[in-house]
Amino acid sequence: MLAPTPFIIHYPDEVLDDLKRRLRSSRFPDQLNHPANQDWEYGAELETVKDFVEYWAETYDWNKECAKLQGMGAHFTVPIDGRRLHFIHQRCANHNAPTLLLCHGWPGSVWEFEDVLSSLSEDFHVVVPSMPGYGWSEGFHEAHMGHVPNVSRVFIQLMQLLGYHNYYVQGGDWGSIVAQCMARLDEKGCQAIHLNMMPCGPAPGMDGSELTEADKRGLAHAGIFRAYGVGYQNIQQTRPQTLSYGLTDSPVGLLAWILEKMRDWSDCNGDIESVYTKDKVLTNVMIYWLTGSIGSSIRLYYESQGVMPMTSKEMRILSGKYIAQPTACAQFPRDIYYGPQAWMEQVCNVQRYTLFDKGGHFAAMEKPALFIEDVKDFFLRQLNERKSSL
Repeated sequence: MLAPTPFIIHYPDEVLDDLKRRLRSSRFPDQLNHPANQDWEYGAELETVKDFVEYWAETYDWNKECAKLQGMGAHFTVPIDGRRLHFIHQRCANHNAPTLLLCHGWPGSVWEFEDVLSSLSEDFHVVVPSMPGYGWSEGFHEAHMGHVPNVSRVFIQLMQLLGYHNYYVQGGDWGSIVAQCMARLDEKGCQAIHLNMMPCGPAPGMDGSELTEADKRGLAHAGIFRAYGVGYQNIQQTRPQTLSYGLTDSPVGLLAWILEKMRDWSDCNGDIESVYTKDKVLTNVMIYWLTGSIGSSIRLYYESQGVMPMTSKEMRILSGKYIAQPTACAQFPRDIYYGPQAWMEQVCNVQRYTLFDKGGHFAAMEKPALFIEDVKDFFLRQLNERKSSL
């Protein structure tokens, strides 16, 4: 394999000028004069989107935000299996520190970890890759190849390339699925995993008596998501290409598609700016816009969980394999899925289960202090226990 190449994020003025031109000439849809619009029952609310668009066009400073993004650590790209992979590598001052891989999901990016990376690197060598097909990582171009098992293999190869033959993995959203898959594929290298999204069902024979009152509340909230919030999944896992045209061509369309998820999946009581600044939201959107990667990012749904017969047979087989490595489950109340401890114990070796009383799907962005504490405590305990057993 070739050595990683340092990577500098840069876009010429004409690219940024084109974005502003598109934003200033946007055509907006109408909206029903009905209170449900204020609750986003029909989707992204018109006045909120307009407010974000005006800020994006007239106030948002990409160069300032890009400096923050570049400052998260050393950025690199490296070819793996013929495709460019982008990653951030933040080394710990302690050369003998353990290694931690952070896996983002959709519609996130490496930007999710901006508020936690510095603190985590005090105790770990931290590697943060852009998922293949996301941001600056090239996607799979062959049909039926861009699924979670192959994404996991790319990350395993990256860790081996960097000389990290023993490592920990943390993931939310698709990153949670990738973390579990890495544990199954690399039982020797992947030492433990930490998850902040746990989609799972009851094992055969479970009748509900294993559920706590907190479990029942969490499952009820997840049931609302399954009933009213999975429209995006149905499109992305069946017709991702058709959706890609509008989201790739229109910055407003892209913003509305991502903004709705960030608002609905966070513990913000409907007010997204109570948990994220406009800059925080827009920088995540900018990564998709500037790289033109929204289409390749949503193909992961089709390739991994779509309804077509060829969709990742390997993933279905791997999902049935028990994870023996120590696992931590961080369940935030406003996440889109809920994994009761009794159910997760049938899937993996649960050594820590934390039920938080606040927070949502994008834990590292929304509740960075809670995220850092839980991740550090779990993995450092695992390290100490391993040392004491030698």
